[in-house]
Amino acid sequence: AARVPVHAVARPAMTDALRARIDQVQQAVDSLTRLDVTYRGDTGAQTERILRPLGLFFWGEVWTLVAWCELRNDFRMFRLDRITRCDPGGVFRPDPQQTLRIFLARETGRH
Repeated sequence: AARVPVHAVARPAMTDALRARIDQVQQAVDSLTRLDVTYRGDTGAQTERILRPLGLFFWGEVWTLVAWCELRNDFRMFRLDRITRCDPGGVFRPDPQQTLRIFLARETGRH
C-alpha cells in the first residue's frame, strides 16, 4: 500500500448561483418550459438563444445542458457557467424528433 501513489484533485465548491441555475434548468426540463438565454461562447461572443431543455450532465468540472436550440434548429450543449442570462419562456410541446434519447443515439453513433 505504501508504494501506491494516491492523487486527489480538489474541485471548486458549488456556488449558490450555480446551485440556483441548476435548479432553474432542471425545473424547466421537468415542466417542458423553454429557456430564453444569453450564452457566452468560448471566444467570448454572446448570442441570444431560445432553448428547449432536455437534460443536465456533469462532466467532472462543468455542468452542461443538452437542449434543442431554436436558433440553430438542432441539438446543442451549453455550459451552465457560460449562460449569462436565463429566463423562462413558454411551455413547449415535445417533438418526437427532438428528444434526449435521439440526441444520445446520434452522439453515440458518431464515436
